[in-house]
Amino acid sequence: MTLGRLIFNSLTHHARSHLGTLLGAIVAGAVLTGSLVVGDSVKRTLQNQAEQRLGHIQAALVQHDRFFRGDLANAIALDDKTHFAPILKLNAAGYVTDTKKRANQIQLIGIDDSFWRHARLKSNRPPTLKDGEAFINRLLAVQLGLKAGDEFSLRIAKPSVLPRDAPLSVAEDLTARLTLTVAKVTGADSELANFSLRPGAVPPFNVFVPLAWLQKQAELTNRANAMLASGLMPTKELVRSANAKIKNEWRLADAELMLIENGNDNVIDLRTDRIFLDANTLKATDDSQTALTYIANEFRIGTNAVPYSMIAGVSEGFFENTPTGDEMLITQWLKDDIGAKVGDKIEVNYYVLGLNRQLEEYPYTFTVTGIVPTEEPGWRELMPNFPGIVDKDNLRDWNPGIDFDSSRIRDQDEEYWKQHRGTPKAFVALATGQKLWANRYGEATTVRYTFAKGKRAQIESSLKEQLSPAQIGLVFRDVRTEAITGQSASDFGGLFIGLSFFLMLAALILMGLLFVFGVEQRAPQIGTLLAIGFTGKTIRNLLLAEGFVLALLGALLGAWAGLAYTRSLVGLLNSDWGGAIGNGSIVYHAEPFTVLYGVLGGLFVALFTIWLTVRKFSRANAIALIQGQTAPLAAAKAGHKALFTALICAVGAIALGFAMNDAQGQMKAGGFFGAGMLLLVSCLCVCHAWLGKLATAGGASFASLSAMGWRGSARRRGRSLACIGLLACGVFLLIAVGAFRLDPNEGAGQRWSGTGGFTYFGQSDVPVLFDLNTKKGREEMALDADAIPAKSLVQFRVRAGDDASCLNLNQTREPRLLGVNPKSLEEKKAFTFAQGTGWEVLNNSEGDAVPAVVDMNTGMWMLHVKVGDVIDYPDESGGTFKIRIAGFLANSVLQGDLIISEKQFVKHFPSASGYRVFLIDSTDPKATDAALSFALEDYGLELTPATRRLAEFSQVQNTYLDIFQALGGLALLLGSVGLGVVVLRNVLERRGELALLAAVGFRKSALHWLVLAEHGGLLVLGLTGGIISAAVAVWPALSNPGQGMPLKLLAWTVGGILLSGLLWTWLAAVTALRGKLLPALRNE
Repeated sequence: MTLGRLIFNSLTHHARSHLGTLLGAIVAGAVLTGSLVVGDSVKRTLQNQAEQRLGHIQAALVQHDRFFRGDLANAIALDDKTHFAPILKLNAAGYVTDTKKRANQIQLIGIDDSFWRHARLKSNRPPTLKDGEAFINRLLAVQLGLKAGDEFSLRIAKPSVLPRDAPLSVAEDLTARLTLTVAKVTGADSELANFSLRPGAVPPFNVFVPLAWLQKQAELTNRANAMLASGLMPTKELVRSANAKIKNEWRLADAELMLIENGNDNVIDLRTDRIFLDANTLKATDDSQTALTYIANEFRIGTNAVPYSMIAGVSEGFFENTPTGDEMLITQWLKDDIGAKVGDKIEVNYYVLGLNRQLEEYPYTFTVTGIVPTEEPGWRELMPNFPGIVDKDNLRDWNPGIDFDSSRIRDQDEEYWKQHRGTPKAFVALATGQKLWANRYGEATTVRYTFAKGKRAQIESSLKEQLSPAQIGLVFRDVRTEAITGQSASDFGGLFIGLSFFLMLAALILMGLLFVFGVEQRAPQIGTLLAIGFTGKTIRNLLLAEGFVLALLGALLGAWAGLAYTRSLVGLLNSDWGGAIGNGSIVYHAEPFTVLYGVLGGLFVALFTIWLTVRKFSRANAIALIQGQTAPLAAAKAGHKALFTALICAVGAIALGFAMNDAQGQMKAGGFFGAGMLLLVSCLCVCHAWLGKLATAGGASFASLSAMGWRGSARRRGRSLACIGLLACGVFLLIAVGAFRLDPNEGAGQRWSGTGGFTYFGQSDVPVLFDLNTKKGREEMALDADAIPAKSLVQFRVRAGDDASCLNLNQTREPRLLGVNPKSLEEKKAFTFAQGTGWEVLNNSEGDAVPAVVDMNTGMWMLHVKVGDVIDYPDESGGTFKIRIAGFLANSVLQGDLIISEKQFVKHFPSASGYRVFLIDSTDPKATDAALSFALEDYGLELTPATRRLAEFSQVQNTYLDIFQALGGLALLLGSVGLGVVVLRNVLERRGELALLAAVGFRKSALHWLVLAEHGGLLVLGLTGGIISAAVAVWPALSNPGQGMPLKLLAWTVGGILLSGLLWTWLAAVTALRGKLLPALRNE
C-alpha cells in the first residue's frame, strides 16, 4: 500500500471524527478570507466614490479666498489632449419658498463647456445651460423636493476681493439671493453629479450654473477660484507641466495686483483691489517708493480739529526731507485750517479694526517739521479704492468701514473732497505708519515707480521673476492619485481580522480539540504501527499529511464560505451596522489575490494548529498507545514550566502597564490591551500548573464528590486547558470591548462631557463678521439679547478642509482647521483633555510650530498622530506652516477638526473672514433656536443639538463594538460547544469508572453532580481569568472621565456565559450517562 493510499483510507475510515476538524478549518478560513475581502470591498467603494466625484480630473488649482483670471485656463493650454477648466465655487444655502424646505452646505459651481471635458459623458454633446438655469444632483433634489422645471432660491456669501475683516472694509451687502430654475436633476456619474475635490462620507449638495452668469451675479467678472486639469499624460507629469506653464503665463491680475500708468503725473503705481499689499509683494519690488495711506478720524491741535482725512506714510525719497520717527509734513490746506506751524504737536486719532470687526480708537502725537503744497501731481492717487468712499461725490455720503458721524463734516471739508478728493493732508514716515496701521493683510497701499515709456512691461516682468505663483496659491496639486487608490483611514481588512480574531481562535482551538480526539481514538492503531517498526516521526508526518488534506479542503471551502460571510458583513454594514461607516454604503468586491491569500492563510493557521496537537506523538510509547493511553510529560516538570511562563507573562503585563501609563492614544490603548493579553496567558499557565498538581494529588482529593470532580478535570489537562482558554478569551473579549462603549448622553449638560456642556453645534454657509457675544454684535445681527445672552457662544473661524471625523472612510491629509480664542473655552472649562493640560496650550508656541488641539479619535484613527507630533499644513500664501499636536480631547463634538488659536489662524489665513462654526449655551433651547434661525437665516445657519452630533460620532465606535461583541458571542458559542464536547468525550471515556461508582452505591444524581463539579470548575476558571485580564485591558477607558466599568453589562455577560456553560455541561453529562452503565463496567 502506498503512503497516499494509506492517508486516503485513513481519512475515509475516520471521516466522521474528521468532520468536526474540517468544520473548524472552514470557520477559520471563512473568517480570515471574509475579513480580507471586506478590506477589498471598502477599497473598491472608495475608488468608485473617487471616480464619481472626479471623473477624469487629475489635478486641481484651488484658491479659498482669492480669485484669478478665468482666461488663465486658456493661457496655460499644453496640448489638444490636455484640458483645463476654470470654475467659480461658492458656498450657498438653498430653500423653496412654497414648501419651506431648506438645504445648507451647498456647492454652487459656475461652469462653462470646458468643464464637461473632465466628465465621462456618454455622448459627444455636452449638456447646455441657460442663464438662470441649474443642474442639481439627485441628493439635493430629494432634500428640497425638486424636479425639472421647478424654481428654487439660493442665498450665497457675496464674494469680495477685499476681505470683509480688512480695515475700512464695508460690512454690508454680505449675501445675495439667486433665483434658479431646475433644468435637470442629474444622478449620472458620467455628468459629475457628485463632483467634489474633497473626499467625504456622502456626496455634497451640488448646483451647476453657467460660469459667466454666476460671475455677473457675484460681481466677479472673468474671475474664478478653482481650475481643473485632466489629460492623457501621467498625473505627476501633468502637475509638473501645468505648474511650469503657470509660472510663464500668469499675470499680475491673477495675484489681484495692477499697474496703473499715469503719464500726466509721471508715475506708475502698483496697487491691489485688496487695498493692502502683502509682505511677499513688497519684497519683490525694487527701485520704487512705498506708501501706506490710511484714514485719520481727526487731526487736532487744542480745540481745533479736522475730521475724516487721509494720512500717508511714505518711504525715504518721497520728499526731499522725508519725515522720520514722529515727524510730520502737513499740507498748506491743513496748516491754514487747523492753524498749525512748524514745531507744533498734532494729535492724530485713528481706528484699528480688531477681531470680530471691533473698532478701537487710538491717538498718536506727531511734530510738524514742514509744510508742503496742498496737492502735487500723483498725490490724490495715493488713496486706494476704499469701498464706500472712492465712488462718493460728497464727503457726507461716505460709508467707510468705521464709525462715521456725518454731522462732523464742515463745509470746507466737503469743498476739499470735491477739489482734491483723497489727497492726503499729512505725510509721516513709512516705518511709523506701518507701526500704527499695518495689519495682517499688508503693510502698504501703493508702490510707486517713476514713469517711463516701456517701463510698465519691465516692472511686470521683474515682479513675475521675484514672485512665485505658489506664493499666491496658483499651484496645481494632484487630487487623483491618492483618491483612486482607495486608501481608507483605517485598514478595514486588518480591522475585521482583529474584530474576528477571537472567533477564529475559538474555531482553531475547537478544531485542534476535535482532531486530538480523533487521533486519541486511534491510539491503539498508532501504537501497533510503532510496534511494527514505524518511527514516531513517520507517525507524526502521517497525521500531519491527513491534517494537511483536511486543512487544505477546509481552507478552500472556507474561502468560498468567506465570500458569503463578506456579503453578509457588507449587507449588515449597509443596514444594521451602517453606523460603522457613517451611514454611507459599501459595494461588495473581491480581488482574486485576496482570496488566494485567504486560502493560504487559512491553510497555514489550520495546519499549524494541527501540528501543535500531533507533535507529541513523535515521543509516544507504543505499549501505552496500544493500551489506549497517551504519554504526557511529567506533571511536575510541566507545572514548573507553566509557573515560570506565568511569572514571566505577569511581570511583562505589569511592566507594560507601567510603561504605557504615560503613553498616548492608540499606543496606550494597545499597550494596555497587550498587558491584558499577557495576563490572560499568565492565568492560563497558572491553571495549567494547578491542573498538573491536581493530577498527582491524593488523599484530600477524594474527600468529596466536588474534590473528586476537580481532580478528574486534571486527567486530560490539554482538553481542560483548551476549554478554559476558549471561555477566558470570549469573556475577555466581551468585557474588554464593552467597557469602551460610549454613551453620548452621559453628563451631556456637564462641561467635562463630549458636548462640552453646550446645547447646540452650529455651522453657517456665510461667515458672521461680528462678535455675537457683544451688545454691538447682537444689534448688528438683530439678535434677541434675552435669547442670546453675553458669552453664550464660542465662535470659530474656519479654513475649509477634509472631513477628518470617523464618519469619513477616506484617508484625509488636510483636515478642516478652526481658529478660536482659547480663553472662551478655558473660562468655561469645556471638554475633557485625554492628553494635554487644557486650552491654554494653544497659546504656548514652541519654535515655529503652531500648537493645535484635536479630538483623540481624529488624531489616532484619521490623522495617525500622537501628542507632540508635527505636521505640515498649507497656508494662504501657497506655502506650508507647521502644526504641533499639543492636546487630545476625549470623545467630543469637535471631532474631525484641527483647532488652533484665533491669533495664529488670522496670521496664516488673513483673508478668511468672520466665524462659521459656533458652540452655543442655552437655558431655553427652543428660544435660542428660534432667535438664531431667524437672525441668521440668510447666513445658512444649521443648528444641531450637541448630543445628537456626539451620538453620530459615538455610533461609529459603538457599532464596531457591536460587531466585535457579535463575533465574540459566536466565539463564546464555540467555546461553550467545545466545553460540551469535552464533557461528552470525557464522560464517554470514563463510563467504566462511573459504572464502578454506580456499582458501589453512587446514585446517578451524584454522578451528574460529579461531572458538573469537574467541568463547572473549568467554567469558573475561564470566567475568572477572562475577567481579571479584561479589567487590566480596559484600564485606559476606566481612567477617562465619564467612563467606567459597565457593571450591569458585566453581570449579565458573566451570568449568561455561566448559564450557557452549565447548560452545555449538563446536556453532555445527561447524554453520556443515560442508559445502563453496567455493560461499560464489563468492558473495563
